[in-house]
Amino acid sequence: MTTQFYVRPGAGERITAEVCLEQDERSALYGTVRDGPGRPLPGALVMLMELAEPGGTPAFRAATFTDEDGQYYLGPLASGALYRVKVFYQSVKIRELEIVREA
Repeated sequence: MTTQFYVRPGAGERITAEVCLEQDERSALYGTVRDGPGRPLPGALVMLMELAEPGGTPAFRAATFTDEDGQYYLGPLASGALYRVKVFYQSVKIRELEIVREA
């Protein structure tokens, strides 16, 4: 579902807009990449691969860079699927983990 609208305010005009969306049942991966002392790492590359089974050959699904607060968002994720997440910072792999969402 896509909701969009256009606004062209006049001089000094204040506009209030409210948008109500249906509940989204899709899963997503959201997190923060930090260095050892806990400082957020902006610009880290976070890659998402899907695996048919643990140790199997991963299929690339998505990638994103962390924002200025070290945060990232990837999705939607398929229910019950197994994913491998890799995090790189300045071309160095700093973390790899597998996640599974139980159906």
